[in-house]
Amino acid sequence: MLIYISLFINVEMILIQFTGLSGSGKTTLAKNVAHLLSARGYKAEVVDGDSYRNTLCKALGFSKADRYQNIRRLFDVGHDLVQSNVIVLMSAINPYEDLRNELGQYKFVKTVFLDCAINNLIKRDPKGLYKKALLPDEDSNKIKNFTGISDAYEIPVTPDLTLKTDLESESVSTEKLYSFIVSSLADTATFQTNNFSNMENINHPLLHWIPNKLIEKDGKVYFEWIYLGEKRYLDPFFEETLIKCQSHSVNSKRFKVISTAENLIDWAGQLASVELKAFIFHVSRCGSTMLAQSLAVSPQNIVVAEAPIIDLILRSELFDLSKKRDLIRAVIKILGQKRFSDEKNLIIKLDSWHIFRTSELRSIFPNLPFVLLYRNPVEVLKSHSKLRGMHMVPNLLPSEIFGINNKQIEEIGFHQYGAVVLEEYFKAYSDFYEKDTNVWAYNYNEGMKSILERFLTIINADYYIEEVDQMYERLKKHSKNEKNVFAGDVYITEDLPINVEKVNYLYKTLEEKITGQLAGRN
Repeated sequence: MLIYISLFINVEMILIQFTGLSGSGKTTLAKNVAHLLSARGYKAEVVDGDSYRNTLCKALGFSKADRYQNIRRLFDVGHDLVQSNVIVLMSAINPYEDLRNELGQYKFVKTVFLDCAINNLIKRDPKGLYKKALLPDEDSNKIKNFTGISDAYEIPVTPDLTLKTDLESESVSTEKLYSFIVSSLADTATFQTNNFSNMENINHPLLHWIPNKLIEKDGKVYFEWIYLGEKRYLDPFFEETLIKCQSHSVNSKRFKVISTAENLIDWAGQLASVELKAFIFHVSRCGSTMLAQSLAVSPQNIVVAEAPIIDLILRSELFDLSKKRDLIRAVIKILGQKRFSDEKNLIIKLDSWHIFRTSELRSIFPNLPFVLLYRNPVEVLKSHSKLRGMHMVPNLLPSEIFGINNKQIEEIGFHQYGAVVLEEYFKAYSDFYEKDTNVWAYNYNEGMKSILERFLTIINADYYIEEVDQMYERLKKHSKNEKNVFAGDVYITEDLPINVEKVNYLYKTLEEKITGQLAGRN
């Protein structure tokens, strides 16, 4: 089962003061958990009592006064680390209740008791210390003032966490302690959202994090986040990038990072992001992937190709229109966060059915160029006959997205469904092109080099000559596999069992509108 934790901007780090007899597992668990925390992107340090006995506390003995001083010195080291945004695991026997309570008065200190029966410790005795502590008094090898044998150990009355390390496995204790720390971090979180507003992203805890899923839990809506590491958006489809990122150690744990919608909107305002240059709409199989892949060649461009989170928000019924607009704006800003120094331009390629959301998107981005890519519908349908996209298969997506009801699906049949979807696309293209003055429509049959040239003119971005040449070179490769040369489309030769009369008419109508208005727009 997944355990969800929240991602906060300002989290006060904590210091774990262990207490437990020698051999109960303090240092082992501290190191295990520090490793897990580091893998999750936290800074964690083990302040080990045995190690500091050889350095900072070398001059101290084992009298009660010296033991007090030893713990206070360890705490001073840990305190400094906490103030540097580090989680501290202070591993020491820490035998006295009044001193533990004294340190526990600090809000960031948590007491963890490793409860292990003395008889089991004597049996374990990996270092042979108990054996020496139990020697006769006259034996020169006897360890004197040994806690739990010849010196006092006061069992904590109200520890924050108790781990029975003689009754449970090391992995179980590690998991419990890790969960406790993560939960404690959430409890100390605050939302001081102005702290990072003027800082570079490199100092921001959200750097390389993006929202990627909507989660409904206990009647509330959350966003699940994923860590990108150094991964750029270079794959033909954004979902491929997300799949690759899932193997990152930060994302492969049982704990998933979530936030509220309000958190997401607030945090988006704190990140430096690159300029959004254009939305790309498409009818599918019309060169949109090739255009996106060509643009992604330039390190100046962030190209997001069909990000699932954008589609989830646009189609969600969990938010009102105002909140949905805020979320779309925020998510796009986070997707376009400036993660690498050379990034300047953000280009979003949307899903094909988002053409039905142009009014909503235009209200959010009134001055943004919208680019419509299209193609002869017969060529599109023949391409889908080999491998159908999800929008071309009845009921893989809700048919109401396309304005098609269940009765129509039954009447038109499986093969005709794709043509009807294209009919709706071309209607929407024609209507939007006619009423919006900042929209540009390109036919795949013009050639991808021509389309790329015109697109670069629209977004008004400065590229080195070498970058543009590399974009042109990418056009020669297959859109979904840059290792293969693109040899042109291969279609079935036989006629499709589809009535294309209406969709062809709508296609030609769109062409006439574009031809009639293009001269004036240019």
